[in-house]
Amino acid sequence: MRPPHLKNRSALLDCIRAVAIIMVIGFHVALEYPRADLDTAALFLRRYGLLGVAIFFPLSGYLISSFLLTRDYPGFLKTFFLRRFFRIVPLYFVAVTVFALAMIVTQTDLHLLDRMWVPYSFLTAWIIFFQGEATVPYTITWSLSVEEFAYIVFGLVTWFSRRSMPAFLIAVSILPVLLRWYLYWESANGNHTPAIHYFPLARIDAIATGGVLAWLMVRKTPLKYLLLGFGGLTVIAALLVQQNPVLNRTFLYSLTTFGTCFCIALFDGGRWRMYSNAVIEVIANIGFYSYFTYLFHYFNVYALFAVVHKLFATPPSFWIMTLAALALTHAQAMISYKIFEGPMMRFGRKLEGRKETGGKKAAGMVPVPMATGADIPKPPET
Repeated sequence: MRPPHLKNRSALLDCIRAVAIIMVIGFHVALEYPRADLDTAALFLRRYGLLGVAIFFPLSGYLISSFLLTRDYPGFLKTFFLRRFFRIVPLYFVAVTVFALAMIVTQTDLHLLDRMWVPYSFLTAWIIFFQGEATVPYTITWSLSVEEFAYIVFGLVTWFSRRSMPAFLIAVSILPVLLRWYLYWESANGNHTPAIHYFPLARIDAIATGGVLAWLMVRKTPLKYLLLGFGGLTVIAALLVQQNPVLNRTFLYSLTTFGTCFCIALFDGGRWRMYSNAVIEVIANIGFYSYFTYLFHYFNVYALFAVVHKLFATPPSFWIMTLAALALTHAQAMISYKIFEGPMMRFGRKLEGRKETGGKKAAGMVPVPMATGADIPKPPET
């Protein structure tokens, strides 16, 4: 039996989150080992593990756009922003504060302590792009910069003109790809532009593409057309990344986006939507807590390796350390959700001032909470 707070969720979508967060943890653990000590799978994670972040983006876009496109009751934007705020901001501020305290305790990168305003203000990705990665502490918060930017822009577009939202999503699915190609082309031709992959304006296409998928599902587009479309785009992107370094760096993110959208359409648009079994439940549980895991896993990776280096001449294998980091962070995430995140989100629900009784429900969709900031399940009835 699923825990009460998981009953209305798509387990398969949570499995996508689980894959994404395991990739990110694997990447950070792999960086602690010499390449010679890693097997083929670990080397893959060392090279491509950060694409796990790119998996979160279209999933986030799919869920927030589903909400924006299918709710029409008065005050739905208030509900949207309140849910985004209480899902993301309280835990985020805790994580940034813990990072600042860790800098002081470990006497690490103290010269960046006066730059903590950057992650606190959700500007990490912007500042990295314009001033360089070395100027910003707690750099993994860059992805939250991209997502928060998308939430604000998508919400405002819906507020000004809901009817313009589909055209906006399509445009934003295309234009950042062109910008990304231009920036990489400029960099390859000697006009060095650092940290392009952090730049929100060059990465928001992934979130918008997830929104396009949501719009197509709201329109009840047949599943076979969705799979053919996103499957075809995945193949095209895979071919483009083989052409030259500029196209590789431009379309590698698009490849991840289209592949993720294909999986979302398959899992949430057809007969598989509510499918589950024991193995899927275990993996989905990891995905459910992936927001906390993303923000806090590196603290545990750092601590585990610090302890291991004191106790052993050489650390255990990559896979043992990855599993240990995942298990430790997951246990912390479960505690955090029970005593902090869950109560904060329920408090946010009270501020909405109304129960959601109106609004259109899109075919094949269930309001699903997301570890990176979508709807949360209602507390179990008492």
